[in-house]
Order: sequence, then C-alpha cells, then structure tokens
Amino acid sequence: MKSSMAVITGASSGLGLKTAEILARDPRWQVVLACRDAARGDAARRIVERAAKHPVLVAPLELESLTSIRAFPAVLDALGVRDLGALVLNAGVQDIQSMRTTADGFERTFAVNHLGHFLLTELLEARLATDARVAVVSSNTHDPATRTGMPAPHFQDGRALAAGTDEGPDAVLAGRTRYTTSKLCNLYFARELARRCAASHDARVRNWRVVAFDPGMMPGTGLARDYGGLIRFVWAYVLPVMRLAGSNVNGVPLSAARLAGLVTSDDARWPSGAYISRGVVTEPSTEARDAQRARDLWSASEALVAGGRS
Repeated sequence: MKSSMAVITGASSGLGLKTAEILARDPRWQVVLACRDAARGDAARRIVERAAKHPVLVAPLELESLTSIRAFPAVLDALGVRDLGALVLNAGVQDIQSMRTTADGFERTFAVNHLGHFLLTELLEARLATDARVAVVSSNTHDPATRTGMPAPHFQDGRALAAGTDEGPDAVLAGRTRYTTSKLCNLYFARELARRCAASHDARVRNWRVVAFDPGMMPGTGLARDYGGLIRFVWAYVLPVMRLAGSNVNGVPLSAARLAGLVTSDDARWPSGAYISRGVVTEPSTEARDAQRARDLWSASEALVAGGRS
C-alpha cells in the first residue's frame, strides 16, 4: 500500500513522539521524525518502529538555525522523501531563566516556536500533496481568558519580537510572556496560511487543510525543564491529578491522539483555519482573530528569514 509521508517536528519526545507512534501504526502513513539531536532521534525511531507499518525515517533539523532549516529539503531528498501528506509543526521551547539568542540573532522562543516553522513550511510547500494537512501546535495560553496561570501575550511587530523583549526586573515573567506570545504567533501563522491557501489560484493549494491545535497542559513533558525544582515537581506530580477534574490538563496519549486525528481524518468538523481545543473547534481569543496582525506578522517573518534581523 502506498503511504503518505508526515514530517513531525520535535518528534524525539513528548507530544511529537507519541503522535509519530500513532501515525506510524496507520498503514496509510509513514513518518519522518525531524529532531535536533541525532542520538535522541535514533532512540525515538526505535520506539516508533516497534509498531510502524513502514520504515521510520529520522531527519536532523535545528529550528533555531536558519541554515539547518534551509538544508532540510536536501535532507529529505537524501532520504528519498519527495511528496508530503502532512506537516505537524509541534516543536517548541520555553526559556524562562533568561533570554537566549540564536546564532542568527533572534530571540530563541520566537525563533523556534514561530519563525523556524514559518520558514520550514515555506520551503516545503512545493512538496505538499493536493490533500495535505498542516497542523500547527499552539496553546490555550495565548488567551488570558482561559486562566491558565500564564501571563497574557504581549504582541509587537515581528522584528521587535525577534529582537526580544526587555526582561525588566522579573526574568521568569518575561520568559513566560515570550512563550504565550509565541503561541499567539502560531495562531496568526495558521490562520493567515489558511487564508492564503483558500485565496490561491492553485487548486492543489486551495485543498490544503491548515489547523491550529491546542494540546492543553501536558504535565510530565519536557516543556518545564527551564523552571526551578519546585515547579518541575508540581509539573510532574501534582498537575497530572487535574486531569480528573475536567480541566484542560491532558495526558500526552490523549493530546497525541487528537493531533494525529487532525492529520488522518477527513472530518468536515475541522475546517481549514480552525483552532482546535479540547478536541473540538473553538473560538480563539479576540486578539488571535486580528487578521491585520496576522498579515503583518507574515510580512515581517518573510523579511526576517530572507535578510536576518537587521
């Protein structure tokens, strides 16, 4: 049986790894694990291939490096990957102890969570099949009304976000704000990409389905690695109990099943441009529905990946 190829970023652990496992068990899909660390990528491959119906491929990808991203199409060529049925843009970081800057001069949270995925999608568009899916992992932390305990995003011009915000007296608060802002950027990117696809003169592109996905809070994953010891303890052992209280706290298997379902299903309940939270189409925040901001971020992102920050 001919399979469709799915590239999954951040596939060496957590949500990305479990999503890869689920997709790989489906004979219709073959997965490419896009991982920044070769050893962890190979370990993930061994896990996924236990039940995979097709060979599991590992492709090096460092989303904080424009050079690595630009090399990725050639990496796929070397693996024999030509056509893609899905992009699962899952990788993410949360730097909260201090602001970090990439070799390209960009604030790292913005660079990895948004800008790297923006460029990756741009470079892989020509490979996407007629019925391709693009799933962008966002978060309900983009919306202060959800009361996640995270600070509200502080959106600015894309160049300002790439340069990084002034941390002020509270570096942790600034880092958490950069994270929620990056999740808002994910929504802007997904919604603007869906709009552009719908307006395209290319019938192939018009048929793509682009969705933004909120996995909910997933305690036990590596996202809290930059926090202090007490917060890491709460993340690993206390928050999982909240799954029993009906809150948007999920185990990785549930969130991964929902994310994989967006790739494999033809369900019309998930139209292109939709934001999926708790497994259903959900209205994002008022701020996230600002179409002009989405267009402005797209333009700034194009300029940033083309010419750098300056």
